[in-house]
Amino acid sequence: MNEKFKEILNEVNPEILESEGVNLMEEKIIDSLMVMRIVTMAENVFNIDFEPDDILPENFTSPDIIWKTIQKYGLNE
Repeated sequence: MNEKFKEILNEVNPEILESEGVNLMEEKIIDSLMVMRIVTMAENVFNIDFEPDDILPENFTSPDIIWKTIQKYGLNE
């Protein structure tokens, strides 16, 4: 996982990186406003544009899944 990505998650909510093995949305560690903040920050940091179809709750259930969604836009670690 990319360090800049970890910094984004830590800024949005430090609990995100500490919550391995739980569904971030179900456990209310992130909410829709935090999702949009992650999207906006990732777009700015990585110079990408999320497709609306990728901004779905199931793409924000864990740090790994969020990172895989970002990697769809051609990013590598």
